[in-house]
Order: sequence, then C-alpha cells, then structure tokens
Amino acid sequence: MTSTPTLALIRLEDPAWAHARAVPGARNNTECLYCNKVIRGGGITRLKHHLAEIPGDVEACKNVSEDVKWQMKELLDEMKKNKEKKRKIRSEIEGDIDLTSDDIDDSNSMEGQSHLSKAIDAMTAIGPGFKGPSLYELRGNLLKMVVDEVQDYLQQIKQVWNESGCSLMADGWTNQKQQSLINFLVYCPKCTMFLKSVDTYGLRKDAEILFNIFDEVVQEIRAENLVQFITDNDASYKAAGKKLQQKYGSFY
Repeated sequence: MTSTPTLALIRLEDPAWAHARAVPGARNNTECLYCNKVIRGGGITRLKHHLAEIPGDVEACKNVSEDVKWQMKELLDEMKKNKEKKRKIRSEIEGDIDLTSDDIDDSNSMEGQSHLSKAIDAMTAIGPGFKGPSLYELRGNLLKMVVDEVQDYLQQIKQVWNESGCSLMADGWTNQKQQSLINFLVYCPKCTMFLKSVDTYGLRKDAEILFNIFDEVVQEIRAENLVQFITDNDASYKAAGKKLQQKYGSFY
C-alpha cells in the first residue's frame, strides 16, 4: 500500500483510517475493510457516513460492529462541533476588526473599538520588560514541562482503559520514504489515542511475525482491558488474529 505525503499525514490524524484503505490511483476513494465496498469520492468523511449508517448518498455497511458504528458517529459529531466552533471564532474575529465600514453607527464603532482595545491590552499586559524564553529554555525545562503534562494526560486516558475497556486498531501503510509501518491506535469512550508505530520494513508479514508484534502491543495495553482488536482482513492478519484468540480468548 502506498500513500502520498498528504494522505499519510491525514491517516495519522484520523482514526477512521483503521477501518478503511485508500484506493490506489483513485483520489478521495476509500475501501471499507468490513464489506470491501469502494466509496467513490468524499474521502474518509464519506467512509464515516458509510460505517455510521448515516442516511444519504452512500450505502450503509452491513458488516460493521455496533462499537465501530458508534465511534464513527462520535467522530462525525466532533467534526460538526469543530466546524461550528471555527465558524463562531471567525465570525467574532471578523466582527471585532471590521471597523471601517461607512454604514456602521457610532455606538457600534465604539463597541468594536472596545473589543479591539481589550485584545491589545491582553497582549501587552505582561509589560515592556518581558523577554521571550531562550532556545536553551525551550529545549530544556520548558520542553520537559510540556512532555510531563502530555504524559499525565495520556495516563488519564489509560486509566479509562482499566475502567471501561478499549479497542485496539492496527493500520498498516507505507510512508513517503517507502517504509512499511503498522500504526497502533487505542480507542476508548474518552478519546482515540495514537499508541505507537512499528517499522516492518524488510520483515515477512506472515502470521507468526504479525502475531509477535500484535502480542507485544496487547501486553502493553493489558489483555484484560481489551474489548476488540481491529486489523486488516488480509489472510496473514486473520491467521495472526486466530493465534491471539487462542492465547487470550475471544476479544479479537
């Protein structure tokens, strides 16, 4: 499987790619991993409608699980909320800086000036003697603080895995350097988290090798927290899944 740099970036960011593959040579076409239907046009967003069974111009998937269906609906709702939030912010910004129109009265002009003054005050409140952090500080203590904050946040997410369980998703693809990778994402009611990326360049992706890779990730998450494991439907992946099933039970 190959992908352009832009597509590779999108696939890293959107967890829905764990349930689909791009169609080579067909821009914005996707193939559902559950029913193998090719969704023509619309990219990953239209694929989400397919998996979420959203009525419209795309046929619903007949093989998708209730958990994945719910996840896709959540992603679509989140996308809708983000669009609305961006629209409101853009509207507020345009409202604040649009002070040159001849048809606005004095009261509106004064109100707009007041808003703009508050924005300027907020930027200058720290005072004229402030000096920005040095490169050493950015690469040292400040970076460490940010890393610690992110680790704390990830730990909170992992705590949800213990409480409600989680789904593990494996997404195999090829990056812009033509390296074969498997990305692992973990989904729970709180959010979808990128866990790790495994470089499989030069490896035979047979059942035994895939099993060893998958088994290591399952142990990292802890098998008792795992509700389901979603992978590609290739024969070697299915065989590796059966080996996991024999070792851990029926979560796969």
